[in-house]
Amino acid sequence: MTTAKSRAGSSKVLEAVETPAVDGTAVETNIEIVRTTVADTVKTTQAAAQKNLAQGLALSKDQFEKASQAATKGYEDFVALAKGNVDAFFASAAVFAQGTEQLSRAWFALQQGAAEQAAVATRSLFAAKTLREVVDLQSTYSKTAFDGFVAESSKLSELGLKVTNDAVAPIAARVNVAVEKLSKPLAA
Repeated sequence: MTTAKSRAGSSKVLEAVETPAVDGTAVETNIEIVRTTVADTVKTTQAAAQKNLAQGLALSKDQFEKASQAATKGYEDFVALAKGNVDAFFASAAVFAQGTEQLSRAWFALQQGAAEQAAVATRSLFAAKTLREVVDLQSTYSKTAFDGFVAESSKLSELGLKVTNDAVAPIAARVNVAVEKLSKPLAA
């Protein structure tokens, strides 16, 4: 990189070299001109090098900060996504546990009702005086028990389906969020 000052110094060097030396003073003057020109050139080169180095460091620093911010944001997004997934899993597990409790209660209520109904039917059968009465009581009990079992099974199936849907809902919502987040970089 040349500057006006270094060009002026170069022309002084050329003049000193082309001018024949008359005495020792002229040689010393020429040496001083060359020394000054070299010193000016070194200072100019050092200043330019320092300026370029400073610009390079500033550019590198800016790029590093941008990359760090992008990496930090990506990490924060990942942590938030993972936290949401864990929260959804625990919400789903809580709903499933409550639903299982409801199903267990309904099942035990069904079994208790069936046991009570069987006890009543057994007492009635032992109290029957004729075979025809026993057959009628047994037929009525079987029909009532079967109808009750079908009705309660239907209720249990509906409750099981509701529990399953409710338990899967938080996880399905997180899957949708994950697909949405992961598809954004592909679309961009």
